[in-house]
Amino acid sequence: MLNKLIGSDYNFSKRPPTSSGIPDFTCHLVGSLILVIEAKRKHILENMGEQTFPEFYNTNKSKDTFPEFYNTSKGKDVIQQIYNYMGGNELRYGILTTYDNHWFLCREHTKLWISKTLSLESESPPVLKAYAYLTRQAKENPNSPKPQVLVPAQGDNNSRTLRSNSKSSSSSSITNQASSTSANQQSSSAFGASNVDQEKFSFADFKFKSILGEGRSGKTLLCEFRGDTIALKSVDLSKAPSYVLKEMQKEVEIYKELADIQGKYIPKLVCYGYYGG
Repeated sequence: MLNKLIGSDYNFSKRPPTSSGIPDFTCHLVGSLILVIEAKRKHILENMGEQTFPEFYNTNKSKDTFPEFYNTSKGKDVIQQIYNYMGGNELRYGILTTYDNHWFLCREHTKLWISKTLSLESESPPVLKAYAYLTRQAKENPNSPKPQVLVPAQGDNNSRTLRSNSKSSSSSSITNQASSTSANQQSSSAFGASNVDQEKFSFADFKFKSILGEGRSGKTLLCEFRGDTIALKSVDLSKAPSYVLKEMQKEVEIYKELADIQGKYIPKLVCYGYYGG
């Protein structure tokens, strides 16, 4: 139905982007990614009602009245997640949906604008026409520069998050774990295994090229990292089971134990840490 409104050149599918995140749906136009869509179960945002997202953030919620939101900030986590997908792919537009309700997002570098809630029953405009409109906007101007602003997470001096703006600022927990091995075994000794420590990476640190492989734990990507070509193994922590993070952390420790043979018999560990807010 949507393709009838906008034409057959647009391809809505579950095709993954060549970046670390895994949005639920993507829209490609003649092979180029122009839009990401994230679908959530309605209970995650069910108490939002007719509020805008800034109003939703600022509402005082008690543990007794809204236990599912107490100290969890699920709404903020959802926005941070789709913001990561948009920023990592240098996209300007995105859509968040629970199927019953829909929100349309526009990112201008580090600022994120979010529409009012559009319900499935809306007739002015109908949901499909709103999707068609945003898709056409994405066709005309799909890209916005990668955000580079890293700020300390409130109350946590040991983690950093990207700050997004939807009329008011919000921040959330880190969502992507990444470890990288050099695709060129003659890479600079500055990346020697003994010198590799956990880092906090920004969107600008990686230039994604293509997907090398996919598995149960995530994707391995070909990308440029600070002048070197590397294979980046990444996990979208908003989608992956909790044990996958432990597996990746264990893999890093094994690489460190095998430091003497890195670059000779196994790939060289270039970097590892958290990426993209």
